[in-house]
Amino acid sequence: MCQVNNTTYFVCPPSPADKLNASVAYEDILYECSFTGVFTQESLLQMLLDNNLWTMEEENELNSAPTRMDALKVEMYKRFIAFQSRRVEQAKRLLLRLRTRQAELARRRHAYDLYTDTGLAEAFRLQHLISCSTRDVNDNPVDLESQSEAILRRLLDDYLRSRPNEFDLRKLSQYSKWRMIWSSGRQEGRVFGVPSTWLTDEQQGLIAWSKLYDNINEHPEQPIKEVVEDDDLLDGWIILEQKKREKERSEREGDDKARKRGGAQEVFIPAETREDAKRIEQMNEAGAAFTKRQRMAALKSKGVMAEQHMPDSQQKISVQAAQQFRDRMKQARR
Repeated sequence: MCQVNNTTYFVCPPSPADKLNASVAYEDILYECSFTGVFTQESLLQMLLDNNLWTMEEENELNSAPTRMDALKVEMYKRFIAFQSRRVEQAKRLLLRLRTRQAELARRRHAYDLYTDTGLAEAFRLQHLISCSTRDVNDNPVDLESQSEAILRRLLDDYLRSRPNEFDLRKLSQYSKWRMIWSSGRQEGRVFGVPSTWLTDEQQGLIAWSKLYDNINEHPEQPIKEVVEDDDLLDGWIILEQKKREKERSEREGDDKARKRGGAQEVFIPAETREDAKRIEQMNEAGAAFTKRQRMAALKSKGVMAEQHMPDSQQKISVQAAQQFRDRMKQARR
């Protein structure tokens, strides 16, 4: 709802047809911009760099912020389960500073996005949705094209400002009254009483978060209440669980490969990219990873080496020789 010049307007959820038309309009604007020399995201970045409005160091800092925040969330969770409350608070303060820094960098980096092809196309898409979805107090469509452009801008600003963000949707998905609606709605097959094609972005987000918390509550090793109620701690737990599943999957894949190769203890798998090498590295157990570090250090020190001269091979030979000596001594005593 928005009130402009003592007139009340209601921006209603767009129909699937309106969404489709808005998407078509978005693509049309992108196509037109490709012939008119409008900035792309790449050319805008270059312009910012050329005019000292932005640096590559800031670009890398902004891009790496999500990864660094995830690392802090994991750290928070590990310290929490280790009963190190002071370390938890320290990580929380660092996370808050990082979020503040990320928001400031994002504001500067995207200050001119409206002048890019994607920025113009997105603005046109939203204006199209607002224009075809606005109604008056009597539920009659409002012809915004006959109104001043200021009214459309005011409606668009109020609409964007009133949309719930991820934090709001996440908290709402845990709200007790919503949980009751969610539970009964799932049993009936419809939560909001409309087909999925009529769901708004906010409704889809709320459903996604509700499903996530359902999965957490049904997890065989679900976290305690204090973790579930703290978004950052819970994110840390989720990240660790994802890594755990990825490791188990990689180990299963490694076991399958070993069985196909006749149960060999060591299997060398060529990697085509850094990402492939990283996946292969994750398949190594702790002992295998240590052996690899030993071999790499020996190769770096001496260059080319035969298999039997590798540190782990020498250790195996020594162990076997010692075992054979013990066996001979036992037989001699008999």
